[in-house]
Amino acid sequence: MRRTLLPALGATTALLALSACGGGADEYCTTLTDDPGIAAVVYAPLIPGMDTVEDAQARLDLVTAAEEDAPEELAEDLATWKDYLETAVQDMEEDPNAVLEQGNSAEVSSAGDALSEHYTSTCMG
Repeated sequence: MRRTLLPALGATTALLALSACGGGADEYCTTLTDDPGIAAVVYAPLIPGMDTVEDAQARLDLVTAAEEDAPEELAEDLATWKDYLETAVQDMEEDPNAVLEQGNSAEVSSAGDALSEHYTSTCMG
């Protein structure tokens, strides 16, 4: 009896730990962590000259894929960040200063910080 009880307890503990991990954001986190290279920078401002339109598009694609499953409390920040990335994809080559300015704006910076904090504390924690 004792030998069967320990594996059952271990499995139950592991299941509880995994279910508590995401706090309801499991699919959102999974989408982000499935692409760790992009996820590591997805909520960092783009730097024209270092980042390309392709980099902006990759981040936008990841945000778009994750947004459906994002926790409700992130909706406003995610919309702000997505708008920023859409603008960057459009304007990176034509007007890189506008992309830099928008990325450094208080609204976009605040959204990026909030999204990054959530990602690191919830998805990586």
